[in-house]
This record gives sequence, structure tokens and C-alpha cells, in this order.
Amino acid sequence: MPFASSRFIQLVFICYLLVIHTIPLFAQTPQYFKDKYQFPISTPVYLTGNMGEIRPNHFHAGLDVLGDSRTPVYATYDGYIGRIKASTYGYGNVIYITHPTTNHITVYAHLSRFSSTIGQYVRKKQYEATSFEVDLYPQPQEVPIKKGQLLGYVGNTGASFGAHLHYEIRNGNEAALNPLLFFENLVQDRLAPIIQNIGIVPLSPEARLSGKYQEQRYQARKQGNNHYTIPTIQAYGAIGFELRTYDIANQASNTYATTKALIKVDGKTLFQYDINNYPMDEAYAMNAHINYPFYKKTRLSYQKLYSTDGNYLDIYQHKNQGKLRVKAGQLYDILIEAHDVHGNVSTVAFKVKGVAPPKAQFVPDYSPS
Repeated sequence: MPFASSRFIQLVFICYLLVIHTIPLFAQTPQYFKDKYQFPISTPVYLTGNMGEIRPNHFHAGLDVLGDSRTPVYATYDGYIGRIKASTYGYGNVIYITHPTTNHITVYAHLSRFSSTIGQYVRKKQYEATSFEVDLYPQPQEVPIKKGQLLGYVGNTGASFGAHLHYEIRNGNEAALNPLLFFENLVQDRLAPIIQNIGIVPLSPEARLSGKYQEQRYQARKQGNNHYTIPTIQAYGAIGFELRTYDIANQASNTYATTKALIKVDGKTLFQYDINNYPMDEAYAMNAHINYPFYKKTRLSYQKLYSTDGNYLDIYQHKNQGKLRVKAGQLYDILIEAHDVHGNVSTVAFKVKGVAPPKAQFVPDYSPS
């Protein structure tokens, strides 16, 4: 028994060491990297796209930064090139840097050209493959990278529609992380998201909206700074809410994605989505997040504040899939919040009144004799 107890204590101590040495690597907040990471472009930054934007059939996985072929691109941190690709489609000329000490991968896409050192490595591989198109996975010791090292220049290669750098930060599990969480002061933003419309949809056979089994959409009316409202809704049965919104920033003419939204019913959160962090392999499940049939008809993107069966996106927190089951005679206070990554919030408040639909009466189509 003493020997067994000693072995048990040793195992517990080993587990303790593993835990305390693992936590700093995997549990660090973005603020931990604030003074360690360097943004890849040193000139004044203008974002043409942000994390979580609704793109054709996918979520946008990072930042698009305006530039031209003279704009240098630098490495965010020490590491090594784990993947490099020269291509005429997709991300075009792209570099993936693995950062072992921080358990992140940074991605630099659509480059016009690589730096001389990296370019020599790529050209050698292209000659060996007798092809311009190469997708390379160097060994860690082959192409080491230092923080601030020149990687290449902003470009328009691949599926790009104007010179820019597409920049991503991923964790070791290949989840996309919002780079603006790591570079809080990169852009000036004291402006809250704009709420355009609220959609309400029936989600059960008995559900009714104003007595009909039919989706309803309302324009949000602004009432004061960052506050909106819509008329009281008459409903019955299980219903869901949808949000059409976009974000803005100071000194920017572009519009951006609103990366987080939630709905509260009588002060309690019913549903929340957060597109600041999601697995890369779920990026192309975006069509499950929006009301896709309505988008196909109108090209307007309404993001669901509820989850339908078969939607396994990891961006949600919810109760009862976000469905509100409206009972006759009850009045519900609804508050929808739209958040941007800088903490600016807009809200839309309204009420849902439970009204049972009239009971159908059987009227015989003949008169009994």
C-alpha cells in the first residue's frame, strides 16, 4: 500500500506539471499577445473587410487590408512557414506561418510576390515540379521566420477583386480567430452597428403571426442613440427571430460584419451567436446561419437568432434552439443586441403578444335530410 500511494502521488504531481505548463499556451487571452504580435502592414491601415462577413456561401475568416504592390507585408511573430502556395485561384500567393510558442497560425494571402529569400525557395520547388502552381509544406527547419521579417508584398492574386492583404489568425485546432481581438487599437471605432430589419418566422405547424402562417419583416425605427424599435407582434406557437445588420467605423466608408448578436426574452438570453471564433471547416456552412431561401429570392441576408435541425455550427449558445413558444394571453418583452468587436452595441426592443388563432369551424357542404 505505501508503494501504491507513492506511485499515485507521483502521477498526480506529473499531471499537475502538465496542466500548469499547458494552461499558459492554450488559455491565453488575446490581450496576452498585444505587445508580442506585430500587425503585418505598418502603413496606416484601412480595412475593406472584417471577420465574419457574409460572403457567397461562406463566412469571411479574417481581415482584408487595403494596399498596393509596393506595400510590404511582415511576419506577425517568430515561427516557421508550415505551408506556402503559389496559385492562380483561391488565396493566390499565400503564406501560412506556424508559431509554436503561441500555438497560432497566421495567414497572408493574395500576395503579388514573395520576398527574395522565400521567392527563391518557391521557384526552386516550381522548377522541380515543372509547374507554376505549387502547394508546399516545408519542414519546420526549412524556412524559419522572425517577427517583423519581410514576407512579400500586397497583391491581387487568386480570387481577389482588388489589391489587398487577406490576413488571418488561427489557433492550433484550425479555428479562425478575429485578428481585431489581438490588435485593439488598429482602427478607430466608436460607432455602434446599424440595425436595418427584424424578421419573424413561424417554426411549428400551429405557429401564427398576425393570424397567418407566414414570415413577417419589419424595418427597425431608430429611437435615440443606438436604440431601435418595431411594432408589437401578435403571435402564437413556436417562432424565431432574424436580424439584418451591419457595422460601421470611424473614418471608414466601408460597411462591416456585426460579429455578435443575442436575443433576450423578459431579460433572459434565449439565443446568441458569436462569429469572432469558429472552426475553419465550418466556414462553408454559412448558408445554415442565414435565411437562405429568402436570400435566394432577395439577396438580403437575415441572420438567424435560432438554430434549425441539422445546423451544427459552433458559433451558437442557446436555449430551446432559440425558439420562443408564445402562449395565448401572455406578453413578452424582446430585446435584440448587436455587438461589434470593439464593444459598441445597438439594441432593438419590442413586444410579442400571444394571440391564439381562431378555431376552425366545420361547416358541412350539404344539408342533412
